[in-house]
Amino acid sequence: MSVFSWRIYVVTSPELVQAIHRNTKAFSFDPIFINVSQRLFKLDKATLKLMMPHPQGSPNQYDYIHSLESAMSSALIRGPNLENMKHRALDRFCSLLENISAEEQSVNLFSWIGDRFADATATALWGPDNPISKDHSLIQRLWDFQADISLLSVAIFPSIIARKGHEGQQRLDKAFQDYYQGGHFTSASLFIQNRINSYLAQGISLDQIPNCEGAILGAGTMNSVPALFWLICFILVDEKLHVALREELSSITTRIGAQTVCLNTSELGRTCPLFTSTFHEVLRFTNAEVGNRIVMEDTLLEGRWLLKKDAVVQTPSIRRHMSREIWGPDFATFNPRRFMDRKSQPKDVQKQQWQGGFTPFGGGRNLCPGRHFATAEILGVATILLTGFEFTSKDGGVFKMPRMCKQGLAQQVKQPSKDVEVLIKRRREFEGFKWTFDVGPGTDAEYLAY
Repeated sequence: MSVFSWRIYVVTSPELVQAIHRNTKAFSFDPIFINVSQRLFKLDKATLKLMMPHPQGSPNQYDYIHSLESAMSSALIRGPNLENMKHRALDRFCSLLENISAEEQSVNLFSWIGDRFADATATALWGPDNPISKDHSLIQRLWDFQADISLLSVAIFPSIIARKGHEGQQRLDKAFQDYYQGGHFTSASLFIQNRINSYLAQGISLDQIPNCEGAILGAGTMNSVPALFWLICFILVDEKLHVALREELSSITTRIGAQTVCLNTSELGRTCPLFTSTFHEVLRFTNAEVGNRIVMEDTLLEGRWLLKKDAVVQTPSIRRHMSREIWGPDFATFNPRRFMDRKSQPKDVQKQQWQGGFTPFGGGRNLCPGRHFATAEILGVATILLTGFEFTSKDGGVFKMPRMCKQGLAQQVKQPSKDVEVLIKRRREFEGFKWTFDVGPGTDAEYLAY
């Protein structure tokens, strides 16, 4: 089909999606990334020139992107740097729960989770002196920026068509400018340090980096927050599942002395199969990622379909995540045990479901580099909340699942149509306890499973 003179191919077949992911020369996200970056970030002309691709056909056409991707990805592979980020995030999240006692208090669950998750993620990335932890009013600015990011990327009168998002972006840019000018980045994670070094090595000055940081924090929260929210909701709405998971999670929870609880998140993949299966099913149910690529040259896909140069290829995951052919007759039913027996299934079924039917983090060269950190943070926080706290409906009745609505163009996980008010209290057996964590190296690869 053609939209506004753009030729668009929509590909839903798992086999064809995999073929597109494999052929990174013919199908690339790089031109889209460059185009959006130039429109969205407030960068000077010298920086924009450095971001421009080399002549087409050059072996290093997208040097800027590939160098940056390599620098960031190397800090997110399993190892001590990733473990340090996990530890920082979980420690910070727990510190933000200290005011929750055994007495009930009312909270709006989505915003309550999101605000704390944003602070914890910022701490993991930029260290304890990050601007978000110092000024919580910036969290709402982050949500405003995320809500309007599609309009902002158009770059036409942003202060008019996306006023809140524009103001939010300006506030975030200023806060990160102060952070960098104050030299606080010396305590940032290796992920941030590597980004800085990559920018500097390519000739981009330090004063340009803060203009990109709001988007980095957005990438770390935009999909993780709703994924965590839905994980909690799908568990709370099913009392039997809630009880079973609390029992399963007790196997990685150890009391040390009179006032310390150690949570061994490194064992989640090995000892908590129902919990990790529930997480995967939540992603299958709520993730509606639409992969976009540009056709770099006329390409005959799998020897049958001619895709023309400069067209857009879209690969909507919801068509695969909600496919009867891939998942069977109960494809539209939430089944928390769906992923528990995958290794016992025939090889052809495993291949169909896992190589093309389940792609919540994208695929190919653009497979999300932060997927290990995001998963560990989501599951770690969910374990803390489910183990140490009680959640009940505001009216004292049965917890009702919020309705889902479509996500924005830049988002992958569906949002709730409205926030849900709940009562939260600390479980009495955990009152006064301090949480500590064993975060790795553990079995991340096993519970991510792709």
